[in-house]
This record gives sequence, C-alpha cells and structure tokens, in this order.
Amino acid sequence: MPGLGVRLVLVLGARPGIDEMVRDSGHEPQYSHGQRVTDGVAMEAAMQAAGAARMEVEARLSKVAIVCCTVVIGCVTL
Repeated sequence: MPGLGVRLVLVLGARPGIDEMVRDSGHEPQYSHGQRVTDGVAMEAAMQAAGAARMEVEARLSKVAIVCCTVVIGCVTL
C-alpha cells in the first residue's frame, strides 16, 4: 500500500473496555457532558484497554502483512 501512496490509519475505540475495567475495580465510570472524567483508576483502565486493543489489531494485521507488503499502523494516545 505505501507503494501506491496509501497510508492506513486506525483509530481504536476502547470506551466499553475502559468502563468494564473501571467497574471491575469497584468504581463507577464518571462522565460530564458526554466526556470521560479521567481519574487515576480510569487512566490505568484506559492504558490497559488501549494496549489490549492495539495488540489485537496488530495480531490480526500481522496475518495480512505476510500476504501483502508493509502495513503502517498509526496510534492515537488516549
């Protein structure tokens, strides 16, 4: 794809995973006007959920990369 001038950018959503991890830690997710209020518990959950999502995507794309040429993955910091 890079040879064709195409770059693949993936933006991963992790809200359900973050909410689940926050609840599993005995807390309730906090929102204000639709935006997450991120305390220490939510930040830890966000980092874990984002890491898990990234690993899953990279694992699935690695199977495709063997057949194709090069896969470029862009990451978004939460």
